[in-house]
Amino acid sequence: MLLREALVHLDRKRSKNRGQSAMFGELIASYQQRLDAMPVEREERVRGLVDQARRSDAILAVLQAQREALIRLRNEGQIDDEVLRTLQRELDLEESRVHTGSVVAH
Repeated sequence: MLLREALVHLDRKRSKNRGQSAMFGELIASYQQRLDAMPVEREERVRGLVDQARRSDAILAVLQAQREALIRLRNEGQIDDEVLRTLQRELDLEESRVHTGSVVAH
């Protein structure tokens, strides 16, 4: 993924700097060679880790929004402190699952 970004960047630079086209061409060839040497499985595994991190970040953001909603409901008198604490514990457990990698949230 990073190698692909480097190639795109170098190609843009080569287009803007025609006088240095040969130098950028050499750099592009070098990066392309590195990309070609990467096993496909590794790249897919890395992509999977990035996707999982994004998913975890999204879940954590939702949990934070739920926490804020609980506080607001308690402050508005719609739920009491006991309900707040019970629901916060459930959110804590879900957050713990995200951090340990055992989250199965839908």
